[in-house]
Amino acid sequence: MKISKSVIAVAVSSVLLFGCDFDVGPQSSTPAAGNGSTGNAGSVVVPDTGSSVSNKLAQITDTSTSAKGELRLKLSENAMQASVKEVAKGKVTVDLTYAVEENAPDDGKGNYAYISLYSAGGTSNDFLVGELILNEKGDVQLRTDNKDDNGKLEMSNAIGHFDVNKKHEVALEWGDGQYFVSIDGTQVGAAINSPVTKPVQVVSFKLGDTSNTTPYKLLIDNVKVIGIDSLGEETVFEDNFESHLVGDSLTSNPYNDHTNEAVVIGEGNTDTGATDGANAGSTTATLTDDFESYTVGTLISKASTAWKTNNIVADASGTTTAEVSKVVANGGINSLMLKDESTTTKPFATREFKAAAPSGSVSIDAYFSSANVKSTYINVGVGKDNADRYFELKQTNKKLEYEAGDTDIKIADITPDTWYTVNLSWTQDGTFSVSLNGKVVKSGIKQSTTGLGAANIPTQLTLYTGDKSGNANTAYFDNLKSDLF
Repeated sequence: MKISKSVIAVAVSSVLLFGCDFDVGPQSSTPAAGNGSTGNAGSVVVPDTGSSVSNKLAQITDTSTSAKGELRLKLSENAMQASVKEVAKGKVTVDLTYAVEENAPDDGKGNYAYISLYSAGGTSNDFLVGELILNEKGDVQLRTDNKDDNGKLEMSNAIGHFDVNKKHEVALEWGDGQYFVSIDGTQVGAAINSPVTKPVQVVSFKLGDTSNTTPYKLLIDNVKVIGIDSLGEETVFEDNFESHLVGDSLTSNPYNDHTNEAVVIGEGNTDTGATDGANAGSTTATLTDDFESYTVGTLISKASTAWKTNNIVADASGTTTAEVSKVVANGGINSLMLKDESTTTKPFATREFKAAAPSGSVSIDAYFSSANVKSTYINVGVGKDNADRYFELKQTNKKLEYEAGDTDIKIADITPDTWYTVNLSWTQDGTFSVSLNGKVVKSGIKQSTTGLGAANIPTQLTLYTGDKSGNANTAYFDNLKSDLF
């Protein structure tokens, strides 16, 4: 068996995710207040691309009532660049954590995680070679070859137990018409008959169902597909996610485009219990600007040559500004304030990257005033004009949307007068992921669906608020982080 690895990476050991902090509620709006942390080292966050985290892994969620969360690997696709397109006898191994957000609303529906093995032809039960099923009670079950009265393959009774919120080493092995599961090196239950006795071509990690949402998350790392023959074991595919950008939605090579709500995240010592106003779940990339070294009341473009401002006026139509302020801040004294009190224009603050960024990530804290009557925008692109945008977030009242032509797409509810850490990540194929306070609120956004310029490979960050008619908008920004500047 000739082996071609689609991903070559240094193997690293996963950190046990005991007590993972998935608290993503709004941050305190009180300037210079501590975060009240209890020191959750090892918390799972979405840091900036290129930042130093101890480990990367994939997170799968299910927040939709019309689709399940899934990370799909199809060995036969050309993008895999693998000489082995299917495995007659083998196993898939993975470090897996079935985690739940503490105190999250839960209706008890759809709380299942799966590892599914399919033969060539499709991903229905007609092609199912084997399936591991995990539920919220910690039960371990397998999909049998028996069918119920409706023709659906039945689940076995519970054959073992696993711990929710704990990392387990899981192996699902198949061959010779049977399959079985091992957890932490021990086989769980006996081997059972495979519903379909054909070689495996598709491996799918799934969460939830197509009718419900779930507060659970499936965290996976160190995935391997291993072929077994008379000569022994050989690795057909492996991925420890270290070669991926944080925020990657995993819908392209080496994964299948049927992947949904899967994203690369980081884990590490991102919360050390500091009381200096650092945000719980904050990112770990280099702090680009916290505005603390500037004089309050100074236009940001005069305070720092790294920033540029546009449409700053003081005339009969009113005033606009983009200046250093101490009205509110997130962890210090100063922040950047954009205020639109003009009926003819709106203020911009922009900051250029070191170079064009086909992929990358930017994090910034944002505070949207409840008194605003117009929108506030965060975008990446090649300039400040509408035609220069590559991707844009838009905040209006209590919602966050992204630009998508005639109808913008809502991705989150927000609370005005509250600090949020907004992280915007994108991959080279134009796939975007957006997180608030460390929680991914939308992933897999294709730039091609936004109606914005696909050729506008980002060279800058642009912030602006208000419009050319309203005159009552204010937004504050703080703690800009990215390795792109």
